[in-house]
Amino acid sequence: KSLNICPTLLKNICREMGISKWPHRQIKSLTNMIEKLESATPEPSEKASLDAIIEDLRQKKNLMLLDPRVHHEALHQERKEFRTIYAK
Repeated sequence: KSLNICPTLLKNICREMGISKWPHRQIKSLTNMIEKLESATPEPSEKASLDAIIEDLRQKKNLMLLDPRVHHEALHQERKEFRTIYAK
């Protein structure tokens, strides 16, 4: 709506560019994981490790936003592991 074009036209343009499906759920999942980790209160010894994980997730999210055509199978596995550790 904010682009003032219909969804069908947007989908057609995306497919012409090689983007078969916009990774909205993956981006949302990464955002949620980052928010949960940022709100966590780790032990002082785990703080550096947690900061590194958060930075890694931010980089993966940025890569996905830059090129949504890339399939991130490893990221899918990481999200599954994260969900088992930090239940929704």
